[in-house]
Amino acid sequence: VKILEDKEKQNINFTINFNKNNFQNILKHSSEILEKKIIIKENLTSELRQWLEEGLKFHKEHSSTQQCKFCNNPLTLERIVWIENNIKDDSGEKEKIEKELKYLLDNFENYKLELKNLLQDVKNENFYSNYKDSFIALKEQLGVSIANYNKEILKIEKKIKEKQKDVFTPIKLENINDFSNEIFLTLNQIENLCKENDEYTEKLLANQNEARERLRLNEVAKFAKDSDYLAKQDEVEILQQNINILEESIKTQDNKINLLNKRIENYKTKLSNLETSTSNINKYLKSYFGHNLLELKAKKDDNGQLNGEFEILRNGKQAKNLSEGECSLIAFCYFVASLKDANTKDKNPIIWIDDPISSLDNNHIFFIFSVIENEIVRKNSFEQFFISTHNLDFLKYIKRLKKSKSKQSKNDEKEYDFPQYYFIEKSVKESMETSEVKKLPKCLEKYTTEFNYLFEQIY
Repeated sequence: VKILEDKEKQNINFTINFNKNNFQNILKHSSEILEKKIIIKENLTSELRQWLEEGLKFHKEHSSTQQCKFCNNPLTLERIVWIENNIKDDSGEKEKIEKELKYLLDNFENYKLELKNLLQDVKNENFYSNYKDSFIALKEQLGVSIANYNKEILKIEKKIKEKQKDVFTPIKLENINDFSNEIFLTLNQIENLCKENDEYTEKLLANQNEARERLRLNEVAKFAKDSDYLAKQDEVEILQQNINILEESIKTQDNKINLLNKRIENYKTKLSNLETSTSNINKYLKSYFGHNLLELKAKKDDNGQLNGEFEILRNGKQAKNLSEGECSLIAFCYFVASLKDANTKDKNPIIWIDDPISSLDNNHIFFIFSVIENEIVRKNSFEQFFISTHNLDFLKYIKRLKKSKSKQSKNDEKEYDFPQYYFIEKSVKESMETSEVKKLPKCLEKYTTEFNYLFEQIY
C-alpha cells in the first residue's frame, strides 16, 4: 500500500566528492615539518634559547661594555656576539619552518569535513519510502566516521601548535588513525542507494500498477473464499493429491537420473583426477623402472583440497637436484599416465614420442620399451603412433613392436601389422643443408648396426 502513496521524485544524481588520499597527504606534510630539526651551535634548551632571545632585545646598544639589565653585571660586546650567534639561525630554516607551520594552521579548518558538504544537501525527503531507512542509517554511520576523522585532524593541529612554540625540537606524530576508507566506503554505498532510488523513479509507474494488480487479486481471492465457489474445494484437493503423487514420482525419477549423472561425472573426474594420475606414475616408476626411492605426491591446500600441483619425493622427502635422466623418466611416466585421463582415453589420439631415452643410461632402455609396449601398443588405443630415436640399441627393441589386427571370427589366429621404418638423411645441396625422410635401408631394418650400414654405403 505504501508504494501507491509514493509520488514521483526528482533524480538525486549524487556523485562522491571526497578524496580519500587527502588525509595521508596532510599527515605526510605535517610529519615532514614536525620532524624537522634545526642544528644549533650550542646545546641550549628551548626555554633558555627563548629567554636569551627575549633578553637580547633589551641590550641593543652594543657598546664595548654595558650593564646587564637582569643581574647588573658587566655585559661585554664579545658576550653579546656569542649570544646572537647561538640564538640565530643562519640558514633561515627557523623562519621557513615557522612560515610553513603558520600556513598549515591557517588551513586546518579547511581540512575538516562536514556532513552536509559530503552529502551535497541530499536529504531524507529525496528518497522513496523503501529506501529512506537505509539512507538514514548510512547518514548516521557517515556522521560517526566524519567525527572520528576530524578528531584525528585536531590531533595533528595540536602537534603543529606545539611545534610552533618550539621550532627547534622535532616532534613525531604517533597513534594517528585514518578513517578515509570508512568514509569513502559509506559514500559509495550512499551513491549506489541514490542510483537505485533514481532507477526506481523510472519503474515507479510499473511498480504501482503491479501493486494495484496484487490488491485486485487479493479482493478476488477474498470474494472466492466467501462465495459458494469454495464448495468444490474437496474435489480440488483430491485432484491436487493425485498431482502431488505424480509430481513425487517424477521427482523420484529425476533424483535417480541426477544420481546416475553424478556417478558418471564422479567417474570422469576420478579418471582425470590428479591423485589417480600420480598413482599411475608411481606405479610405472616402481613396476617398470624399479624406482622405489622416487615417487610423486599430489599437493593439497590448507583446506585439504587438491590444488592442482604435485611434488616429487625421494625417500619420503622433497627431492632436490634431480638428474637429467630422472627428470626425463618422470616426464615420460607423466605422459603415459596422461593417456588414461578422461580428456584423452577412448579418443584414439595421434601419439609421437621423440627420443625417449636421449638422457637415460642403457639400463633404462628396456624399461622404456616395456612401458611403450604394454601401456600403449598392446592396448591399441591410438589412431597413429610415431617413435623417433637416434639410439640403435633402442631401435632393436622398437622392431619388436607389433600392432594387433582385429579378429574376423573366434577361430582366427592373432595377426600383427609390422610398423614402417624411416630415417632422416641430412645432405648438402648447392651449399644448403637439407633433410629428407627416406625408407630405412634394409640392412638397418634387418641387422641394426652402424657397421652394416657403412658396408652397404661402401659396397
